[in-house]
Amino acid sequence: MKRPVKAWGSCSVNWRGGSLFSCLHNGLRLLTRLLCKYYGTKVIVLIDEYDVPLDKAYQNGHYPQMVELIRSLLSPVLKTNESLRFAVVTRCLRIAGESIFTGLNNFKVRTLSDADYAEYFGFTDGEVRSMLQYYGIPEAFGKVKEWYDGYCIGPVDIYCPWDVLNQCDRLRLSKDAPMEAHWENSSNAARHISGAFCGAVKNGRGPEVQELYNEFLSDSVSIRDTYVRRDMKENYYHGMLFGLLQAKGNWAVKSNAESGAGYADIQIEIPAEKTGDNLMRQTVFDHIKKKYKVSPEYPWGDDNAVFRHGDNRKWFALVMRVGRDKLGLPGEEEAWVVNLKLDDLFFREALLGEEGILPAWHMNKRHWITVLLDGTVREDTVFDLIDRSFLATASAKKKEKFRPPQEWVVPANPKYYDIERAFEEAEEIDWKQGRGIKKGDTVYMYVAAPVSAILFRCRVTETDIPYTYADKNVAMTALMKIKLQGRYRPDQFPFEVLKEKYGIFAVRGPRGIPHSLSEALKRQGKDRKYR
Repeated sequence: MKRPVKAWGSCSVNWRGGSLFSCLHNGLRLLTRLLCKYYGTKVIVLIDEYDVPLDKAYQNGHYPQMVELIRSLLSPVLKTNESLRFAVVTRCLRIAGESIFTGLNNFKVRTLSDADYAEYFGFTDGEVRSMLQYYGIPEAFGKVKEWYDGYCIGPVDIYCPWDVLNQCDRLRLSKDAPMEAHWENSSNAARHISGAFCGAVKNGRGPEVQELYNEFLSDSVSIRDTYVRRDMKENYYHGMLFGLLQAKGNWAVKSNAESGAGYADIQIEIPAEKTGDNLMRQTVFDHIKKKYKVSPEYPWGDDNAVFRHGDNRKWFALVMRVGRDKLGLPGEEEAWVVNLKLDDLFFREALLGEEGILPAWHMNKRHWITVLLDGTVREDTVFDLIDRSFLATASAKKKEKFRPPQEWVVPANPKYYDIERAFEEAEEIDWKQGRGIKKGDTVYMYVAAPVSAILFRCRVTETDIPYTYADKNVAMTALMKIKLQGRYRPDQFPFEVLKEKYGIFAVRGPRGIPHSLSEALKRQGKDRKYR
């Protein structure tokens, strides 16, 4: 049994007097002294989000008092404290910016741009590998890297710790657990406020405009943002308002434009909607008719329309008019929307953070979404989501016909075929057709040992060319034609880089590539056709 900790100090709490303040003043310092005495070593203090109470105090009108309280709480533990080894204070606001620690001038401020501390802002490759090895799931490294290696701090690629830890928890229970995005999109609230604000402006709901604007400012603006001369404060709020309105991509918003009777602070021109059918609604109809040769059906005898596949009769789009209040949006008027299905649940969850994209109205909310057709969502985005819904509901045969181009890594063994010489003699060559590869796909040719690197980027120009051949090394029943698009040096994408950075541990046959590798290959080859 451990010996009890002997009390080193005490304080009485008097809610009507100043004793509570003096107690808090020395609370953390006293705790470090007790810990140092008990464990016989100096203490490390970790303080996270120290600026949150400052923000809340500012919103509720007692900012100066909170500054004084935090200063009195933190300065004693960080300043001339013999029990302290070191402290780490984290958050968004720079410490010096708030003058919290009077007289404490030996801070080392480290930000995301400091290369020497890059590895401390998240997990590194080696740490993730060790973690997966510990849980007995080392084979998951490729997928974990593809999903969560999304940050570049200085020269180091790092992983989001929250995502990695939560996904490890899933994978240790089931190695087939689907990959998920565990980190919530913290900017959703701001986007929703922006959409609601613009909707209130459009429909002339003055009180709602004021309420939403105040909410936006209280959630995002610091007292120091407007720490300027009184006569200049209006310029700051003018800019904030202008930025909110500019979020509507199809609105013409002008600042300080001549209006005929002087200059208007902000002018807004909202595109007129077509009489009767909404303009975007008709654009959706035209897109589906042109690309898929499908006409709308009206099963309820009103304006609400269904689009379905001709073979399996499954719906892939439902265009209807729905009350905004039923969608959880401000206002009582109706809005035209389209319901669409998405197979990629991660992509669906990410989309729900975008303005104008909502959980499905009156359909399965796990797989379907509702998209506003009022111009909030860009036209090309709506078309892309329709195309995704069409494929998600199509038969297997139709999916193959309409699937978008894909990217592959294809091996080439120089012991049996000199592909480098072949591309010196011709831009287009015949190659063994890989299973699943279609015309229009991109193949990256990986040349095996002694090269062991990706050397060529090619476009598949023709497939299903009859050809029968077999020997002890290879058998072929069909060929494809591949046309040279670009070259890479052997030191750009060698096997070690593919393995360590992109999770490709073998290239024995045609295989898909992770998104991170696809982007890197495109970046390296974007400037010149031949590297």
